[in-house]
Amino acid sequence: MEIRGSRGGFVLFTPLFVDLPDAPVPLLYGSCSVAAQRFAGATEPDEPIVRIELARLRSFVDEVRVLERDRRGVATLLGPYLELALSVYDRAGHVRLAAALSDSLPTGRHHDALAFEGDPTALPHILTDLEDLLVFPRSNASREALER
Repeated sequence: MEIRGSRGGFVLFTPLFVDLPDAPVPLLYGSCSVAAQRFAGATEPDEPIVRIELARLRSFVDEVRVLERDRRGVATLLGPYLELALSVYDRAGHVRLAAALSDSLPTGRHHDALAFEGDPTALPHILTDLEDLLVFPRSNASREALER
């Protein structure tokens, strides 16, 4: 999933794998980088630090779908490692993305938070990228368990 905005702002989430089908709370694991203006943060490219509950991701996708259709409101994904909020902030339909990337390290908690404006015409592309995360390759048994 890639979201690009003004002044070089971006969020890039790279899915790496999904939990096994019998996991109590199915998670999508991936790496992530965020940047806006002079601020940036990232996990190691192949390190599955960022974990997103698939049920929360599905709710976020539903909220983005409404946001894209109505051009108003807020869609929010909250997790322990990645937080995203997409909002339409004026009558013209301009979009703002707020993102936070966190990790607990032996030296303490690392937290990068930033925001940038995005092109409202990019919402359909963002929605497609998010929907692709919901069907990220996994076994048929895992897919069936998620659909229940």
